[in-house]
Amino acid sequence: MKFADGQIECTIKNGIAWVTLDRPEKRNAITGAMWRAMPDLTKMLAENDEVRSVVLRGAGNKAFAAGAAIEEFSDNYKSAESARIYNDNFRAGELAFAGLLKPVVAMIHGACVGGGCELAMVCDQRFASEGSKYGIPPAKLGTAVSFGDTKQLVDLVGHAKARDLLYTGRLIDADEALAIGLIDRIYPEAELETAVRAYCEELGAVSQNSIAVAKQMIAAVVAGADPDAPAYRKLFDDSFVSDDFKEGYKAFLEKRKPNFN
Repeated sequence: MKFADGQIECTIKNGIAWVTLDRPEKRNAITGAMWRAMPDLTKMLAENDEVRSVVLRGAGNKAFAAGAAIEEFSDNYKSAESARIYNDNFRAGELAFAGLLKPVVAMIHGACVGGGCELAMVCDQRFASEGSKYGIPPAKLGTAVSFGDTKQLVDLVGHAKARDLLYTGRLIDADEALAIGLIDRIYPEAELETAVRAYCEELGAVSQNSIAVAKQMIAAVVAGADPDAPAYRKLFDDSFVSDDFKEGYKAFLEKRKPNFN
């Protein structure tokens, strides 16, 4: 399946949706059409029961995404109104992946910069190759990072490291990104896809309802929600009357692996 006039490709195999930012000639820089396509793409993934996890990656091994498509800047930012529309689409694309109640893993080769880094930050996990590079460089362009993306960065790396990255706009390597919490795991380039697939297969074997509830709970914690809010108590209570719990409990008693369909 293709989205955004072929600039995003999605293939589904063995329960894993492989979503590819497919502009290798531009180091997968993200266009306005790509941001606009993301809500429809993630809606399709949410409604497909075959999909148990999602991998977000860039085509080739030169870049996950080298930021937003700079060739579109003259149109996107020609006025305050056009800037607002573009920035709204940018944020809607990010939130579409953040709100997907299935695990999303960013598989990162090469450059992961600007809007590409911000998109990777909303994923549940970030697995990267040893040679990958990271940066959020608006300070070098005279612009700013949205509040939502600033918060996401602070949540991941803390305010001191966020200040350093945003004030300087510098690039960091995979080792530093791992040390500060920007990414979660590093693998040799040739082993990255195999490691991501194995992790997604592990996720596919457990209760998808449990993952969906955990994702909502974690998002609520990060957002500072009231831990005693009725909505979150209901999510918790409902998990004990779910089909997955019935199967998991039965499998435990029968000393076998559960089959969460």
